Amino acid sequence: MVVVKAKPNGHAQVVDTRREKPDLHDTLVRKASTWLRKQGCGVVVTDSIQAITPSGERPDAIGWRDGLSVLIECKASRSDFLADRHKPFRVVPEEGMGDWRFMLCPEGLIAPEELPSGWGLLYLSGQRVCSISGVPTNTEWWAKKPFRGEKHCESILLASALRRYQRVYGRYLLQKGVVLTGR
Repeated sequence: MVVVKAKPNGHAQVVDTRREKPDLHDTLVRKASTWLRKQGCGVVVTDSIQAITPSGERPDAIGWRDGLSVLIECKASRSDFLADRHKPFRVVPEEGMGDWRFMLCPEGLIAPEELPSGWGLLYLSGQRVCSISGVPTNTEWWAKKPFRGEKHCESILLASALRRYQRVYGRYLLQKGVVLTGR
């Protein structure tokens, strides 16, 4: 399969995935994106968008669904998980993105009791993402949000993603008669 990726400088990069074996973290991010879409997130942004936010947070995957945001941090190793605890937006959860926050890791890498308060846990088991803890039922998405995500940072990330999308796909869309305004 051939995939077009937006590079941080706004240029497109064509990647032939048949020749490039993804590492575990890339696999987790792809699975996170798919899981977010299955949860009803109509817009999903992954870590390929390197936006600079005031908090410094760069989520691996974040999606938006009916006025709420769902963040997933992908952890391929224990050391990555342990280092994440010391980030400023983890120490002060009010500065972090996501009304809902999840860790996605290989099965058994993280135990539910090790998570920061309010976080949910997802395991990658084979090729499936399994809900381990903290995943709400349909109506709980709105009624029981454990956080109020930092909307300013989320808006900056989303605007950055749209700018990159416009640069990569703008010419194609113009040829089809779709007009995008902005930079």
